[in-house]
Amino acid sequence: MHVKNKLDSDFWILTKRVNYSPFHLVYSTEQAIEKILILPEKIGIREKRAGGGKVIRQMTRDQAIDFVKSEEMVQFPCAVYHDLATNDGSLIYQGEIILSEDYELARINRTPGITNREAMSRSDCINFNSKSWDSRKNLWSNKELRPIVDYCCKYTLIGCVVEFGFYKVPVGVNREKILIWELRNY
Repeated sequence: MHVKNKLDSDFWILTKRVNYSPFHLVYSTEQAIEKILILPEKIGIREKRAGGGKVIRQMTRDQAIDFVKSEEMVQFPCAVYHDLATNDGSLIYQGEIILSEDYELARINRTPGITNREAMSRSDCINFNSKSWDSRKNLWSNKELRPIVDYCCKYTLIGCVVEFGFYKVPVGVNREKILIWELRNY
């Protein structure tokens, strides 16, 4: 699967019908405010223009409205969503995984309350790497990683980086314990 950008990631997430956190894609301040007003408290905003964009989490409705009106505002388009920070207490781990014909790589972090980007850059991030057929069974048979490996296989999320969260309780639109944040190979 080839994912060109963040909007393409959204396309593939919706097409593959994987579990995700519901969001509203908005292209203007007015659209953003309209969607913020219908969301429960704890709002997140994520840039969708390019990789490495701003992610702002855990805002109240008033903070989110002030933010989209401010000069610090993210670039449009962006996603406005109910932040799953309220589920951080049920987070087992978050991370990223790639399964391909040549190798597998998984990185996880158990620290709640931070973005996946921050989690992957921290020193307490755990890396699993398998570049040869002999070592592949180590990654595939790892009990801790098995749920996300099985999930990627079930939905054929192969050949791209899968950013995910793994929870103790069902979350997201499909009410599953694994939630896909983003697919990428850009």
